[in-house]
Amino acid sequence: MIGPNIRYFVANNAKGLFMQAAGNANGAELSELRNYMISRLLWDPSLDDAHLMDEFLDLHYGPAAGPIREFIQRVHDKAEASGRHHNCFGRLADYGLDETDAQAGLDAFTRALELADTDAIRARVEKASVCAYKAALEPAWYPDSEPLGAGLVDRMRPLTRRFFELCDKYSIDRAQESREDIAAARTRLKKVFGIAEGDSF
Repeated sequence: MIGPNIRYFVANNAKGLFMQAAGNANGAELSELRNYMISRLLWDPSLDDAHLMDEFLDLHYGPAAGPIREFIQRVHDKAEASGRHHNCFGRLADYGLDETDAQAGLDAFTRALELADTDAIRARVEKASVCAYKAALEPAWYPDSEPLGAGLVDRMRPLTRRFFELCDKYSIDRAQESREDIAAARTRLKKVFGIAEGDSF
């Protein structure tokens, strides 16, 4: 929606435009791509959205771009087909998505890592994968989440450990634009998984 929104304002003779991404977080989903598209389209609203996205993915992720592009398209198509329109702080179901989409994200980033041919690209893919881990953790993420069964706890514990490893590695202090920082989320999820406060994930 970034391109259509900008062009709507241009068509209606707006003199200035403020765009906001995740203002207090560097771990929001695909924030580098979002910032690139906002910047380029504000500079020239006539540019083609799809071309800009492909340009960024190819330049930023190199040979690892394919699976990431497929995941973005999957999320877009399912959300659009659902007919739901939610604000920026929804859960998967609010956008017509579910746990299969979270798993598809994990699978896509695993394939992308296998295709990454330099340490720099591997690091970019790892950082971007944080959004897929966050989506996979949704059943345990929110304070009002239902209690997890034993099987789900066992399946989600390594995902949770990897999520926090990546947050530490890439200095991600928030998983979304919100008041809760990663330290608070770590403390809360340790209780969910029965891990003592002094122990690491």
